[in-house]
Amino acid sequence: MATTALLANVIAPGKPTASAGPSLRPPSLDHLMGTDNYGRDMFRAVAHGTRTSMTVVVAVVVMSLIIGLFVGMVSGYTGGVVDAVLMRITEMFQSVPRFFLAILVVGFFGAGLDKLILLLGLTSWDLLARVVRAESLSLRRR
Repeated sequence: MATTALLANVIAPGKPTASAGPSLRPPSLDHLMGTDNYGRDMFRAVAHGTRTSMTVVVAVVVMSLIIGLFVGMVSGYTGGVVDAVLMRITEMFQSVPRFFLAILVVGFFGAGLDKLILLLGLTSWDLLARVVRAESLSLRRR
């Protein structure tokens, strides 16, 4: 998947929405996955779509790692009131349904890839923070 995303322009050159020939053609050497109703090459569309998906995945994972590691390490290392406050914030993020939050974000700010990345990245760090906190606590007590 990552290779397809990185090499999409090489293995499937051209615009994914451009017509590549007659509509509804079966797979062939010219069109590895055939064509759709509008004559667009399906392999080209899948290859370029993979790039978008991988961009979202990488951005969300990086955001989640940064936030989760920071919150978990600070919480586990400092302990006390800071730990209690950070864990209550983490529990708050765990209790809010992400689908409901997504509907609110789209309603207030509109749809978009950037908003999707921010929403997923800012709401998916909670489990990592708990795991890192637990490990930090165990290392601190040794």
